[in-house]
Amino acid sequence: MHPTKFLFFAAYAWQSVAFPPHHEPHSLFPSLLLNTTDLSSLVFPLSKLFQPVARGVFPSQCVDDAATEEQGCFTLQDKSDSNVRLALAPEQGLGPGQSLGQGAFGSVVRGIFKDGQDVAVKLYESELSTVACQSSFAATQVLEGNENIIKSFARGKIQGKPALAMELAPDDTVESRMDNGEVGNQILDGLAYMHSKKVVHRDIKAANLAFKGDTVKVVDFDLVCRDECVDWVVGGDLGHASPEALEPKVDDINSYANDVWVTTITLVWMTTQEPPPNCNEPEFRAIWENDDADKRVEQIRKLWPNFSPEFAELLGDIFCRQKHRISSLVSRKAACHV
Repeated sequence: MHPTKFLFFAAYAWQSVAFPPHHEPHSLFPSLLLNTTDLSSLVFPLSKLFQPVARGVFPSQCVDDAATEEQGCFTLQDKSDSNVRLALAPEQGLGPGQSLGQGAFGSVVRGIFKDGQDVAVKLYESELSTVACQSSFAATQVLEGNENIIKSFARGKIQGKPALAMELAPDDTVESRMDNGEVGNQILDGLAYMHSKKVVHRDIKAANLAFKGDTVKVVDFDLVCRDECVDWVVGGDLGHASPEALEPKVDDINSYANDVWVTTITLVWMTTQEPPPNCNEPEFRAIWENDDADKRVEQIRKLWPNFSPEFAELLGDIFCRQKHRISSLVSRKAACHV
């Protein structure tokens, strides 16, 4: 099975999947049927930190650039290192329970730039997170040409801790958009663009996808790496991790190949409406440990009988050992012209 077959991956992502008779035919990403309880037990969505709030007005006391943090007025730096004035949105604070939500690296609050633009501001928990903040800002600057990547506007410090001002993406989570096949295509486009710019996310999952209108936004670049990054990848959660991410003995991890694995796991989860398979589950392990590509496809067809033969064949090139796996994505447009 030649790696160039992966050129068809995004194109096949449009196809209909034949579901059992009790299902209506859907695109690759049908409506998610898990109830709220089941879903919350599966994943804590970072994207839920970006909840819709009413547009505010830049506080009058912060118009003066001499206003201090004690007055709720802050200064960050944009990509040219010019100062950008920021204030917290009304009824928004920095204390416990006053943020929009809490993530692994810190909390997210709603802020307002001096020109009135609403933004999401990630407040990192400690000075040790400075590298994550700077890396996230730098990577999203490189990727600002793609609409499926969250935009970052400024970074700096608030009350002595790293802070990152980002595009506000308040319009729902990926879990509620499963009836729209374009969701999957946008995810693929975003990841393809990242890899074309030699940026590796290292933590792709539904929890790190948000919406601005009908546009998917890949968020949370705190674990990003750029150019050559083969040292480590995230172990992941809920079965997202690639096999090599869970094997400390692997010295040379291909982070691009890991991105492909975890993204595909996410797409399969969106398609089947079931928890993603864990690479250590016996039935799934038997697939990726098999070095015979044709036998992998045969096993995939047994595990997911509703997948089309073409999609199963593509999965056979992804759910395998790292040395056999496709390690890059191409855009949907390129796939359509193959």
